[in-house]
Amino acid sequence: MIPYLLFLSSFACVSGSIFCIFMFPGKLMGQKHAFRTKIVFVIGICFLLILGMLHTTHIIYSVYNNLPIKSIRAVNLFCLTLLPILLNLFISVLTGRNLKDKSFLIKNYIFPISLILTIGLGIALALQNTDYQPDIEKTYPENSIIWFRKPGHVDLYMSLFTILFYQYLSVRSIAVFRNNRADRSILSKTSPARSVLNIVFLLTVMNILYFLLSLISINIPILYNAGIFSFNIISFILLTTFSYNLFTYNYLTSSVPHKAEAKKKINNSEVISKEKFERYLQEHKPFLNCELKLSDVTQYMGTNRTYLSLFINENYGMSFSHFINSLRIEELKQLKLSPHYKGTPEEELIYIVGFKSYKSYQKTIENVSNNIPLS
Repeated sequence: MIPYLLFLSSFACVSGSIFCIFMFPGKLMGQKHAFRTKIVFVIGICFLLILGMLHTTHIIYSVYNNLPIKSIRAVNLFCLTLLPILLNLFISVLTGRNLKDKSFLIKNYIFPISLILTIGLGIALALQNTDYQPDIEKTYPENSIIWFRKPGHVDLYMSLFTILFYQYLSVRSIAVFRNNRADRSILSKTSPARSVLNIVFLLTVMNILYFLLSLISINIPILYNAGIFSFNIISFILLTTFSYNLFTYNYLTSSVPHKAEAKKKINNSEVISKEKFERYLQEHKPFLNCELKLSDVTQYMGTNRTYLSLFINENYGMSFSHFINSLRIEELKQLKLSPHYKGTPEEELIYIVGFKSYKSYQKTIENVSNNIPLS
């Protein structure tokens, strides 16, 4: 019964990863996104792809537990080495680092790529020059998942060094960022970025710990298989939550200044360009969508909900919903003057400009001034 439970739990993770991997490109191509948002999506796809590959090895060994260990060893080593590298890159992008900065490129691209190529070469040479082919049924418990052969090779030590090094960089980046008062709000307890970051961090640490624990419990079949099953279930829950947060843009795509400093920065348009914002409203008229949400606008502007709300409040003296309704009122005035809509009932025009109901329109008339909110 245990092999089937392992198979089902692993299959859920793999199928979930594959589904999201195919959905993300459609999400990217369907709408306009800021550059940082695209980077977050690409990292998400890579992260899911690697986790899917890891769980695929679980499926293979839960069904075919007599395969030679070296046929899958390279995949596991490659995936476990990449996870902390992606974690560090994800943290850097999510917390608003300069993606074109030279030190960022060296630390997050050039150095890890060099390490991966070196490790990959070491793995290839090790697999080519070794005759290590253990009898799995005698050496390991039945239906257990094999990760690595016994330590003693340079490529394995280099992978462990890379894993520990990038885990350290990730923890250090978070610590430095949280100690910066101007940026602390991004990782506050109520911040959506914090929950996404926690999920990615947990998934990375879980895979590394699972490898270490599997070596300890390899000769205890019940504990070993129970650990695999629990690991797969938890991974599936975290994968689902991670994918949902990316699909709903429930993360921050640029740094959020401390409230006291944000007001100064808004006037200088350092994060949100007022000209770009108003041009977006005039050309795309997102307010005509009755289901418009704050996150829809932040997605296009490449900022976050906290900052955009503060930006609108400082520049137009209104909340987001008040501001959008005032745009709808002004659009309604323009439609009434247009020959194209001559004779169209007012109630129909109200729905055209984005109001959900006539009652909502009446309430807005009572609260919104007749001034045009755009400069």
